[in-house]
Amino acid sequence: MAELRRIKCKKCGKIQYPGRIRCIKCKSSEFEDLYPEPLDSGTIITFTKLYAPPETLKEEPPYIFGIVEFNNGVRALGRISEKEKVKVGMKVKPTYGQVSVDPEGKPNFGIIFKPVD
Repeated sequence: MAELRRIKCKKCGKIQYPGRIRCIKCKSSEFEDLYPEPLDSGTIITFTKLYAPPETLKEEPPYIFGIVEFNNGVRALGRISEKEKVKVGMKVKPTYGQVSVDPEGKPNFGIIFKPVD
């Protein structure tokens, strides 16, 4: 995954990801689609570790997910692959892959952040 689609409020200019029905800042419903741009890396601004995750994730505790902010203002929630040295301020890059399985054994996919070498 090299890009994240986002929208810009036509009234106040707030850039938002993911898309919404109303602007989170001014409540306007008029948006402009912003063309995706490559996202080389972002910075972890917060994260959490789950040591007792749902049954579909128990094969690999701890399950770590966090919010990453990119230099264009986009913030995205996703799984963090690093388990040992994860910290706020760490540089990561977005990828897309399987993050879990549902109760019927079908895979669920999403954003997985990996450390920048």
